[in-house]
Order: sequence, then C-alpha cells, then structure tokens
Amino acid sequence: MMKLVSVTVLGIMLLLLSLDFSERFIDVSQSTNVRDNSLSNVSVEFSPQLSKQTVLQLEALFNTYQSNEEPVASEGNSGLSAELQAQQRGPLTEFFSGDVVYKVVGVVLLDEQTATRKSFAVLRAENVRLKEVKLIELSDGAQLDGYKVEINNTTQIDFFHLNDNRKVELKLYQST
Repeated sequence: MMKLVSVTVLGIMLLLLSLDFSERFIDVSQSTNVRDNSLSNVSVEFSPQLSKQTVLQLEALFNTYQSNEEPVASEGNSGLSAELQAQQRGPLTEFFSGDVVYKVVGVVLLDEQTATRKSFAVLRAENVRLKEVKLIELSDGAQLDGYKVEINNTTQIDFFHLNDNRKVELKLYQST
C-alpha cells in the first residue's frame, strides 16, 4: 500500500515538473492557440501640438520672470577683519584666514613608526567672498597661510603663527 502511494505521488510530481519545464523553457509562440498581441492594429493619436504663436507667447511670459543680472559676490562679507583675525587665539571651532574660514572635518592619527605617511587632517575651507567650498588635506608639519600645522590628537589641530607666538587650537567640536 505504501509503495503504491509513493509511486502515485512520484508520478504526480513528475507530471508537475514536466508542466513547469514546458512553460518556462519551451517557446509558446509556436503554439497555435496564442493570440497576436502586436500593436500594429492600434490607432495612434498624438497629443495636440502648440502653434508657433502660442509657443512665442509662452516664452515671452516665462522670460518676464528671468533675471538678466549676473550674481555678484558681496564685497562686504569677507569674514573677519584683519584686526579680528590677528586676535584669534586659543580653542576655536572656526578659524579665519583672509577670506577663508576653516573648519575641521576629520583627523587621522597614524603611528609614526609603522605608517608610510604622516598623520593628516581634513578641513572644510569656505571662501566667504566667492562662496566656494572645498575640502583640503593637511599633513602634520604642513604650513597654511602663515601658520605651521601640528596634529596631536583626533579632535584638534594646532596652528602656530610663523611671525608671532599666537597659537590657535582648531577643534572638531566644542566640548560642553
């Protein structure tokens, strides 16, 4: 009895497998029962086209809202004055040098004995007059705008002015 049930189940499974195989891998378009699904008999209707006069009227309407002025960088917004920049000292999260404001994005400390390159920091440099932003990479010991860069930890970069004893500590974040 068990043998008969097993043979019956096996037969049904083989039948289902063959049906599945034929549906997946045999080209059905050769069959005579397939309807023609081509779009050759469908009529095509185009959307209405605008006349040239209407197009010109629409363009004139749009042009009234366009500005012909070139964007000009504001001369008054140049960050900090030279006097205030000369007073920058101690821990800061923003450091101004000329028209550029620097912010720390990240610091990577590398072991000097095993690393093939020096520790470095990535700064966001935004020119406030030209409204340009770029990322710059500074190595430990590099110079930037009259300052020597020293990287000691992962949250701060020290800038030592080359002409006087000013030290600016540019921090990744302000601790509370």
